[in-house]
Amino acid sequence: MAEISPGESHKKQTAVTAKSKRLSTRVDLTRMVDLGFLLITFFIFTIALSQPATMKLVMPDDKGNSMPTKEGGALTLLSSQS
Repeated sequence: MAEISPGESHKKQTAVTAKSKRLSTRVDLTRMVDLGFLLITFFIFTIALSQPATMKLVMPDDKGNSMPTKEGGALTLLSSQS
């Protein structure tokens, strides 16, 4: 999963400068990526999708009687036939 390997220094070590060895770390992120994809697929398949909201449509009758409506609550739809 994780490796620690000794890194090579580009400078020559002398007796005056005593430096410790630098160790480089290499972390394998394969398991983390797998876990991320598993969580993403889990949340996608378990979410509750919103149900489409419907509204009752009241159509005028064939007699030609007008229906009483509020002025602010009226909606006029015109269909174009081509």
